[in-house]
Amino acid sequence: MPFNGSGVFSRLYNWQNDRDDGIDILADRHDAEDDNFADALNLTLLRDGSAVPTQNLPMGGMRLTGLGAAVDPEDAVTKQYVDSNLSVPTIGDFKTTVGNPGPEWLKRDGAVYDQADYPILAGMVGQSFAQITGFNALSSGTSASLNGMAYGAGLFVVVGGGGTIRTSPTGTVWTARTSGVTTSLNDVKFENGLFVAVGHAGVILSSPDGITWTARTSSTSENLFGVTFGAGTWVVCGGSGTIRVSVDAIFWAARSVSGFTDWLYSAAYGNGRFVLVGGGSGTSGAGKSVVSADGNTWNAFTSGSSLEHASITFGRGRFLATAGAAIYSSPNGVGWSSIPLVGSALRIATLGSSFLAVGTSGAFAYSPDGALWNIVPPLTGFWQAIGYNGTYALIAGSSGVLAQSSTGFDPGVRFQVPADDPINGYIKAL
Repeated sequence: MPFNGSGVFSRLYNWQNDRDDGIDILADRHDAEDDNFADALNLTLLRDGSAVPTQNLPMGGMRLTGLGAAVDPEDAVTKQYVDSNLSVPTIGDFKTTVGNPGPEWLKRDGAVYDQADYPILAGMVGQSFAQITGFNALSSGTSASLNGMAYGAGLFVVVGGGGTIRTSPTGTVWTARTSGVTTSLNDVKFENGLFVAVGHAGVILSSPDGITWTARTSSTSENLFGVTFGAGTWVVCGGSGTIRVSVDAIFWAARSVSGFTDWLYSAAYGNGRFVLVGGGSGTSGAGKSVVSADGNTWNAFTSGSSLEHASITFGRGRFLATAGAAIYSSPNGVGWSSIPLVGSALRIATLGSSFLAVGTSGAFAYSPDGALWNIVPPLTGFWQAIGYNGTYALIAGSSGVLAQSSTGFDPGVRFQVPADDPINGYIKAL
């Protein structure tokens, strides 16, 4: 054989040894050696592509280099192409790309497809990109004002006036939980396997399951309005510039911004930093943001809004904060730009890769990207809480009003692709 099992070519004869051994160069021996060379050459790949591989080629840990740009769907691509054109989003096990790479990819134009036609992609995407077209009223089982909502550990948890805490796995049947407090609870988050709720008079509660709650010492009597988690740290904020931080949600340490006494109503974490928003001295005044990379050192900034910010969220690489009939956008919490809305927004939340803002005129603004906002038919009520379980959103507000989002199609049969790049964007399952 011209090659051994490791691909090493072995000659049949050594002419110098034949000379030294007194063996003449005979025609049959020479012809056998030429046949050996020919067999070896027949097993090689030719640079013009005329010799086609007959099986997979083990690379032995080496690399193919100098590849040209891919043209056909089955062409190999370079790492540079993958880095430049493909990205893995935060939801689902799928890839997106710019430019149509082949027939198996769907345009990212918000179109709705039958799950049976694309079962793998439908299972991965779920309802993450389903654009909200309206809301259906539900019963919360309470008339208390509902101020904040979160989803985690298989439960929606909503908090509100008079220490109200209620839980539900689906949003249709709710169970009252004991908070141990009678003051208003204003916000709740689920992160790092834990619920944390904050409220008036410095109240901080924590729970691993949303059912059993424990009061924690905040060392402040200021009203607390916002809570978030990031980089292993919990942060809560409230009246008169109050900031508290904790690594375990049990022991809380005071933090502050020198000379800053405005109220802080909401908190979010993203892009490696905490951003708290608010403004004024209690009920009015210009919008302010307070920013920290580590939760310990904080700096204050003005957003350019003439109104205070009531709520903030982070998604798709940007912070979005409400301010009356506008959404303010920032990549870092320092420089802000405004996006006009119809109506007055009180709460904003990230729904997977999209966004929802609710306010005084009902659930009224939905955005697939945080830049373009669509008006959603309003419901009667004063809405100030949003929860999301990966399939649908719940909203809640004053007097216990509650509603569930609808998508305009049957989510059990169909699914929707994202609408973030309808001209050049494509998506497929891995």
